[in-house]
Amino acid sequence: MKKLFIIAIIVLALAYFFFSGGKNDDEYFNSYFQEMVKAGEEKDTDKFMDSFSLQYKDDYGLNYIVIKNIVKNVFEKYDKIEGSFSELSSSISKDEDGSETAVVNMDVTAAGSSGGIYTGILGLNETPENITIYLEKSTFGSWQIVRVEGIKNAEY
Repeated sequence: MKKLFIIAIIVLALAYFFFSGGKNDDEYFNSYFQEMVKAGEEKDTDKFMDSFSLQYKDDYGLNYIVIKNIVKNVFEKYDKIEGSFSELSSSISKDEDGSETAVVNMDVTAAGSSGGIYTGILGLNETPENITIYLEKSTFGSWQIVRVEGIKNAEY
């Protein structure tokens, strides 16, 4: 019986590892936001905006359409864009109705260059902007950004 119990624990652990991709929440969101940084550096508006929910609405009064226009204008303004983030921490909670919500906090910087002159887009003088990002799991199982808080020094 003890042997059967140990085998069951191992099977459950392996199933969790394979079905979760072997990643904890921070590792998952690190990969998620690395893809956003890559899309930003490639100046791919559609790929960048894939991470945002069409229901995006923040405390600044911005919605999905406004965010998309800001991103598009920033991408057009600069020849090259560089972005990075650090100090990522995340938590996921499940509501009573079974829907999942994630809260991700991180330090972010972004800069653009035009004619070889770099300008800060997010963050001030290479000092990161600490932001909190709220995500919800869509009906298709992907995470989408529904709100961002903490942006104080951004150019747009």
